[in-house]
Amino acid sequence: MPCLLKVNIFFCERFLDGGAFEKHNSNEGSVETQRLTPQIFSAASFWLTRGHAMVTDVQGVNDLYTDPCLHTLSGRYGGAGDLGARGMALFFESCDTQNPLFDYLKIPKFQLAPSQICTRRRTVRHATSSADLWKSVNKRRPGGSSLFKKTREASNRQLTHDDLDAIETVLDTADTIAKKALDSFLQVEDYSLPHLAEEKEEEKDIIANVNDLRKINAPAVAKVHAALAELETEAFFDHNKIDTAAAIFHCAKAAIKGSEIAAHSLARWHADLSPGALLPRFSDLKYAYPNKAGPLLVLAAIRGDAAAQFAAAEAFLIPRWGLPYNKTAAKSLLLSALQNAKAQDAQLIPNLQAGDFVLASVDGLPHKAMIQRVLDDGQLEINFDYTAQFDGDKNSLSLLPRSRVLKKFNSEQELEYVSPEVDDTCILPPGNAGADLPPAHIILAKLAEIPLDEHRDDLTKYKQHLLEQAVEAALSIQAPACANIYSDQLAKLLASSSSSSS
Repeated sequence: MPCLLKVNIFFCERFLDGGAFEKHNSNEGSVETQRLTPQIFSAASFWLTRGHAMVTDVQGVNDLYTDPCLHTLSGRYGGAGDLGARGMALFFESCDTQNPLFDYLKIPKFQLAPSQICTRRRTVRHATSSADLWKSVNKRRPGGSSLFKKTREASNRQLTHDDLDAIETVLDTADTIAKKALDSFLQVEDYSLPHLAEEKEEEKDIIANVNDLRKINAPAVAKVHAALAELETEAFFDHNKIDTAAAIFHCAKAAIKGSEIAAHSLARWHADLSPGALLPRFSDLKYAYPNKAGPLLVLAAIRGDAAAQFAAAEAFLIPRWGLPYNKTAAKSLLLSALQNAKAQDAQLIPNLQAGDFVLASVDGLPHKAMIQRVLDDGQLEINFDYTAQFDGDKNSLSLLPRSRVLKKFNSEQELEYVSPEVDDTCILPPGNAGADLPPAHIILAKLAEIPLDEHRDDLTKYKQHLLEQAVEAALSIQAPACANIYSDQLAKLLASSSSSSS
């Protein structure tokens, strides 16, 4: 039978003697001593676990360590100090790659941008509590979002040939991978999304062999590169100055390693659209080429980014961004995006109205806000005057899709007592690539617009079915204006069909 006694449980360890107790690094990336072995220990823990975990906050006597912090890739398993992929990124940004133990022990070096290697830009942030640590490190700053108008200074550092060569190399590699993905997609007979087998990682053998460290879990490396791109875009390291070159470098590396959101962000950057959380909106660098955007969109679509599937479908229909006109490919992508859009619609909070207090997602973070107005097309005008995290202009209004609302509250007082928890992934939908997946009714209407080769009667029935679904989907998410438009289109379609048959 279970023990019913209430007991206190204590965890003890033996006294560490033999020298001074030293703290060598922290879980927020600061380096406290010049010793080599503690840093190599943290780096090795990442590679030996295939990127699933990293030991930081290394401290102790000599090389006998105690009381560490554990970063896990998901951010779920390491306790209050687990900063997820962002914590791993903070360590690698400050880790000295000239440490000779990397070569001696054959530990891989995490690839950084040239500007990160040649400069030490970190301002050490000493957190007084775990809550402060999460606020200063793990929470993205609203100023990084295109929704908030906050100006930032560009870096004063002159770009070197190494910077430009590194950017050109990674962008060319990402472009090559994207073009191969596009060719693969267009060669599939039914234009179904092909499976990229090289991105699958088996769960077995999580602990790597020291002689086989380079066969690392590519998605883990991609998440850390994406986190570094995000931190650089937030100007986290250099007093509100964005290192654009480093952000582009790491976003491209993340795309190369398998990140669908990085590929989507890079595509939007090439297309001169808002690239979301991973890249700065404007750049003086002349490496953005619109014709590279299309293949990258297809790459992100193949990897499962539903918003990229919709954008790539539109690009196939126009055509633009280096994609050829292909209505069959567009239809396949729209049908795939539609399944995700229906699931997204089913999770929307119903009956939203002006005056509701909500948590709204901006770049993946929950922000306290109030709904100012519900538009007839289903979008929401949000007032972020109520968010405790917003550090920009007061009374700032932003237009957001309904999918950005995470939770509704009955009163302002109820909202004020909420402490939003940050999700544990590095990059969070929706909107982190700068684009949202539209609701199902928009995708259904787009499918109805595609000119197909079916017999006229079959085509009319097909379009009628799609428009009827679009009307129903629009009404289900409080978009009456859109439902009226589809009803008018449906009436014209039926009238045209009747006149031609008579």
